[in-house]
Amino acid sequence: MLRNWKGAQKLALLALLVMVVSLCITPGSALAHARVKSSTPANGTTVPTGLTEITIIFTEDISVDQSSAQVVGGGGAGTPLPGVVVTVNRADRTKMIIKTSPLPDDTYAVKWRVVTEDDNGITNGTITFRVSSCVTFKETGKNMCGRFAKYWNEHGGLAQQGFPIANEMQEKSDTDGKTYTVQYFERAVFEYHPENAGKPSEVLLSLLGNFLYKQKYPNGAPNQKPNTSAGSVIFKETGKRLGGKFLAYWNAHGGLAQQGFPISDEFSEKSDLDGKTYTVQYFERAVFEYHPEKAGTPYEVLLSQLGTFRYKQKYP
Repeated sequence: MLRNWKGAQKLALLALLVMVVSLCITPGSALAHARVKSSTPANGTTVPTGLTEITIIFTEDISVDQSSAQVVGGGGAGTPLPGVVVTVNRADRTKMIIKTSPLPDDTYAVKWRVVTEDDNGITNGTITFRVSSCVTFKETGKNMCGRFAKYWNEHGGLAQQGFPIANEMQEKSDTDGKTYTVQYFERAVFEYHPENAGKPSEVLLSLLGNFLYKQKYPNGAPNQKPNTSAGSVIFKETGKRLGGKFLAYWNAHGGLAQQGFPISDEFSEKSDLDGKTYTVQYFERAVFEYHPEKAGTPYEVLLSQLGTFRYKQKYP
């Protein structure tokens, strides 16, 4: 009899375990929460004045009737804008479309709340962006706005940075693994660092020279020749020397902040752009090319189109 009681006890425990497991795997018991997959404008970016439509793509289908959003000026501290129309695309229920009257210059927060269709899981969050007066370049069809436009104008403009070849976007840094608002130009990539707001280092340049040099010359470029002309300088940080035309250009175009330390000495390199061979020198953020055919003009020293090369490499 005792044996039968123990057997019954085991069966009861087994049944209880099966019931618990079945509850754990019942569809809908673990709520699926929709997250933002992408948005236009992207979080943290700047767009031209007059924006009238915001699109958010979620990771899950969301409810047409129960999902909502508000657009708030003043960086999210103001009152919700009137007349905002929020719809969920019935053909693609991961897409929320928010329409407003043309937005003037300001920082905006889109405060969204969505309900997933599968299990009524509720998620909310915020996307922020700036609306600012922008310049559109007909040569590339890209915009340049706000703080990046200010930096571009104050740091050599077209000759130094080149045309913008992409609009602002979010990108994970290859240097520190953090995500920044960036914009690609022909000769540079601008990074916005909000932790440095109000300081000269609010906008920094990606270390494109470093990336390309390590990629092309993992063991160092061959046949380097230190420039030992009068007035040349050796940098103890990298052990490389800078002199002559390149030193004059470095000093006249932002020095350390704009170009970075020299990471090679001078050497000859075939251009990936026109196939010709030039005397070059690599820096953390740039590559200088000497063009003797332009001697005596502002174009005697030019910058390689590192931004173009990097953009095509990462986003073919």
